[in-house]
Amino acid sequence: MVYIPRKGKRLKKGVDETQIQPPRRIRRGGTFVLFLISVAILSLIFSGYSLFTLRTLKDELARTQNVLNRKIEEKTSRMQDDIENLKRLLGPKGVMDRYISAANVLMNYSVDLEKIITEIQNDRGTGYFRIFISGPKRVWVGLRSGGKYVVQKEFTPGLSDEKFYFFKSPSVKTKYTISIPKNISLITGDPQRTYILLNYLGSYKVIRVADLVKGGMRRVDNLLGKIGLRIP
Repeated sequence: MVYIPRKGKRLKKGVDETQIQPPRRIRRGGTFVLFLISVAILSLIFSGYSLFTLRTLKDELARTQNVLNRKIEEKTSRMQDDIENLKRLLGPKGVMDRYISAANVLMNYSVDLEKIITEIQNDRGTGYFRIFISGPKRVWVGLRSGGKYVVQKEFTPGLSDEKFYFFKSPSVKTKYTISIPKNISLITGDPQRTYILLNYLGSYKVIRVADLVKGGMRRVDNLLGKIGLRIP
């Protein structure tokens, strides 16, 4: 069969149509293949770059994690050391426990020593009194002068540890030797059970507060005058 070209062109003799069209098809197909190869190469390049970036990030994260783990281990170790130190300081039989025990012993010894000093010193040239509470219960007693309380507390049954000096000072002062003014007033919660043990220039006297008040009163103004003392 002879190919008849359009527009009146005629094929040369011995030339077949199949010998003319394929070269165009080959050129178009080659361009597409080159495009695919280029895309594949670019994909490989980007994939490789992505893998390299991921590996770099992975290594960096691993290094960062190692640094953080070392810091956490160091801080944990220091915290354990601090906890052990606190246990040694504050735990049973620790430094603080032994210190508190020693301080309590010294404090009790100091209190007892002051009581002993208060009791044994020579008070013949002075004047003082002590509070005595009878019965099984405590009694509140206050010593007041100039609108203010010099002393106010609940005294336990028995003889008070305090000595209240109204004439001269003791030879050795302790926390149990309290100097009071001459115009002192006494207020008590129970006059019947409150007694005054007076020691003035070597003379002793026991006075019940109820004998100094009248009409159920609980206050004795000018206590030393009511007792009958004339203090120079």
